[in-house]
Amino acid sequence: MSGSYCCAVAVAALILSIASILVTVVAVYFGKRSADAATTATNIERERRHAEMRPRYLVTCDAPNPGTDQRRLYVKLAGPGELGALDQLTVTIRDDSHFRLKPAPAPGQPPESVPDQVWGPLRFVPGTGPGTLTRPAAFRADAAGRATTSAGLPVGEEHIYALEMTYPPPGWGTRQLWVARVGSTLRLRVESRKEGWDPWIAVGEINVADARTVAEIT
Repeated sequence: MSGSYCCAVAVAALILSIASILVTVVAVYFGKRSADAATTATNIERERRHAEMRPRYLVTCDAPNPGTDQRRLYVKLAGPGELGALDQLTVTIRDDSHFRLKPAPAPGQPPESVPDQVWGPLRFVPGTGPGTLTRPAAFRADAAGRATTSAGLPVGEEHIYALEMTYPPPGWGTRQLWVARVGSTLRLRVESRKEGWDPWIAVGEINVADARTVAEIT
């Protein structure tokens, strides 16, 4: 009798232990589901706010001295007002085509010259950039004239960039052939950064054939 009682107690204890483990497993499972759901909701809300705060740009290109190769590019942060200001802005001139052949798009062209060749109608004047005349520590356009990074741009304000015509790489051909090949469309990539937010990337195009053209990039 005593042996049977002890066995029953052991079985009951085992059942209780198993039940306790099952309860713990279920609690952990639903707790994880609840945490995952909360994380998903938080991510969705963060992505929604990120989209709402996406910068809008008004881009203008003009010819300050008609008849010359000089151009100016104005990049105005048009909104949204809630954004306040950007901490950093990088404007990059994209090539005329994403499948631009590399490393040598033309017979006789040194392969090392390809990365520094802007395959488009215009490039930034190397060494220039917003604030370079007033702020010694200001960023400047790279040696290729492909990208310029600048700091601090409030909503409603603009940065002004100096542009110049591009020339064909060695062995490519005449200037006339080059102009006909790259066309008059300036293709831009704008990356903006603000502390506490993931970067925003915007791409767009503006035709630079006329004396003054305006385009919106978002």
